[in-house]
Amino acid sequence: MNRRIIILFVLAFFCLAPQGFADEKYGTKYGPETVEKPFSIGIGASFALENTNVEKLTQEIRPLGQRVDFDNSWGINLRAGYKFTGIFAGEVVFDWINGFPWEGSYVFKGGRNFAEISADVRTLTAAGRLAPPIGDFWRFRPYLFVGGGFMQAVIKADYTRFGQKFGFSNQETQICLKGGAGADFFLSKSISLGLEASYTQGLQNLEEIGYFLLTGNTAYHF
Repeated sequence: MNRRIIILFVLAFFCLAPQGFADEKYGTKYGPETVEKPFSIGIGASFALENTNVEKLTQEIRPLGQRVDFDNSWGINLRAGYKFTGIFAGEVVFDWINGFPWEGSYVFKGGRNFAEISADVRTLTAAGRLAPPIGDFWRFRPYLFVGGGFMQAVIKADYTRFGQKFGFSNQETQICLKGGAGADFFLSKSISLGLEASYTQGLQNLEEIGYFLLTGNTAYHF
């Protein structure tokens, strides 16, 4: 499964990147010399829809005796970008997810016990963005992006057993992939509002963790 995901992301990147630099296709209309404000910084808020492989994760973190099914969460992100041409840019994004939560009770040796688990996730990714010139390109810019980076996940659990409180945590950092699509609406040449949908997938020891993000953001271009 992960091999297919990696191949898909690699193919998408090599399809997007050459188009961004292929000025012959669009003449000089979107070449590097047309970029007035190449740098950008931004901030946004996200709704995070979890897609965790709970079967494997439950076995790894269980002394709880019950299936774990995480709820959705929210997050914030910071981003910085650079436009190489009028239609191709690179971007670095930091995403912080406020813990996918789960809480419930379970019966152990005739007694009812309670547990709370959270999966805090942070990612730092770099991506290439292709914005095909569609419609009013100065004001409205849809785009596709694909990239990868690092994911850090912290699993925390607190539970009671026979009235006593216990807890543990486990932290792991591995590589991840991220891709999606979005659109920027420019209020002026310096200020934009954006809406973006993306999917992030952890790899190696974090292959159980994946999630969708729906992000609203604002950016300053200079």
